[in-house]
Amino acid sequence: MSLKDYTEGVMRETDMFTPGPWRIAYGGVEEHDNYFAIASPHRKKPIAESGYYFLDDDEFLGNPSAGGVELRANARLIAAAPELLDACRMLIDFIPDGWEMPLGYNQVVAQAREVIAKATG
Repeated sequence: MSLKDYTEGVMRETDMFTPGPWRIAYGGVEEHDNYFAIASPHRKKPIAESGYYFLDDDEFLGNPSAGGVELRANARLIAAAPELLDACRMLIDFIPDGWEMPLGYNQVVAQAREVIAKATG
């Protein structure tokens, strides 16, 4: 597989997920971003939604001072999932067969393979 083959992502016939890119849409009530949805141009409905979050003291989780930083960080990580999977696949696919990897690379490759297996079932 050439680098050119990776320009549109690395969807495989066995992949059952919505193709990337995935984007984040924030929303909420009372001027707070206490909700997010992950969307794709390949799907009419959101891929994932957070729901509205409230803290016990009625502050919105979307308020950065009340924990909204974590909500936004989770949304970014979820939205990056297709590209992270592509990066792991590229790493594995570009390692020549029989190549003796420098010290430490075996652990990186093993972790990339585990992540691919976790993401693809």
